[in-house]
Amino acid sequence: GQYNMIIVPHVLPVLHKSAAPIAERASNNLLTNAALFIRCGSSTPASFDVTKALIRTDGLLQYGTISSLLMGASLFLYNAVPKNRDASDNFEEKIKNAAKNCFSFSSTLAIFSGLTCTTVYFLLGLYAKTAIALGLGYVEFMVATQEFRVLGFRCMLTVIASFQITVLSSILIYFKGRRSYLVFSIASLYAIAMD
Repeated sequence: GQYNMIIVPHVLPVLHKSAAPIAERASNNLLTNAALFIRCGSSTPASFDVTKALIRTDGLLQYGTISSLLMGASLFLYNAVPKNRDASDNFEEKIKNAAKNCFSFSSTLAIFSGLTCTTVYFLLGLYAKTAIALGLGYVEFMVATQEFRVLGFRCMLTVIASFQITVLSSILIYFKGRRSYLVFSIASLYAIAMD
């Protein structure tokens, strides 16, 4: 396909120079590897579709991108929203203090989950593309790293849920009086409907 023209010129010099030990482990015959690269873009069997593998790898990177955006938004909210508690016995102040506690917990959880998800998926994407380019067991790599992909996906779901709670809590903190409950109710219904 279109990737054969891109991969072959960059991979063959690497196999000759810096990655010779890797190439020897993959195959003892460099000419055979080169022929396989020219035929199907990797040293894997001809049925292996490089284009589909690259699309799948790009899809993994999008999880990391979404998580990093939500993590950045959570970090911004964490810095922007006042978190000092009031010692008043007023009911509304108690609600605001509870919202501030919830806000601090959910935004911190969103930041750390987003950091974990972003790191996991960007590293997986990097190593998967390396496996595709060198033709060194992309399928085996994806099987071996399935647990990490599940961890990253769970972290992304945690980021989404935590960010929703962070936004809802910030509404209770920012708005005053009955208007805060009205806006909070509308935003909660919208968040539930979108789930």
